Amino acid sequence: EMVRQQYLLVCLDQERAVSALPKLLGTEPEARKLALSAIHRVLAATGEISDEGKRRLKRIEELFAVESERRSKTEAEHA
Repeated sequence: EMVRQQYLLVCLDQERAVSALPKLLGTEPEARKLALSAIHRVLAATGEISDEGKRRLKRIEELFAVESERRSKTEAEHA
């Protein structure tokens, strides 16, 4: 029943649900990376990601603040 209620809440206000993800993960970078890695594995299992799926994934990466960390490390390595 609880899963059903959570699903319905996500359906009603998808943006708010997605925006809440970083708060649920906390500030630990490693936890965020692990969660994002799990998302990538799930998406890879479904086959090729659509353009809409890629847009949504980018949004998730931005919310998790993993992408910006990845860019910063890459830029530092090439400096």
